[in-house]
Amino acid sequence: MQTPEQIEGLKRIAEDGKTVFGSNVVKLLLAALEESQQRIGKLELYIKSLEFNREDTQKRANEKLRERDTKLAEAQQTIARHEEALNGIIAYSTDKNAVDIASESMGYPEDENEEKKCGYCTGRPLVDRKPLMKSQLSDYSVFINSANYLEDSVIGGSVPHSLYGVRIKFCPVCGKELGKS
Repeated sequence: MQTPEQIEGLKRIAEDGKTVFGSNVVKLLLAALEESQQRIGKLELYIKSLEFNREDTQKRANEKLRERDTKLAEAQQTIARHEEALNGIIAYSTDKNAVDIASESMGYPEDENEEKKCGYCTGRPLVDRKPLMKSQLSDYSVFINSANYLEDSVIGGSVPHSLYGVRIKFCPVCGKELGKS
């Protein structure tokens, strides 16, 4: 690209060369110079439009990145709230199904020994443990309580057939010694 000083110098040479080369040659040189200047002007406009497009594209890209970051932050907050709720269910719920579903949702591994655990002597009494006996006609049931005593649904010996106070050393279903891990 030619500087304005170089262009002026060429014009002066062309004007001085009128006498030497003749007016036709000078006219051709001036026309070529004018065409070059027009092309340079067009290229400068094209470069400015490219710079504008680049800046505009960059602005739009930055806006999209901000929107994505905002949505990501909102999603992370939602996940954190849900995790907190699920952990609350796991920690405080007495509903075994709710605890199992919450644990599975959180991706907590299942207890590897769960298959080895007896449903009658392990877990929380009246929540995790199955009754040893259950009447089909009433709510009467017999289960192993947390102190390894047989207990029935009629609590405290108020009825002659109540089992309150009968301590057992072994689970009648699996045979495991009670009180051992």
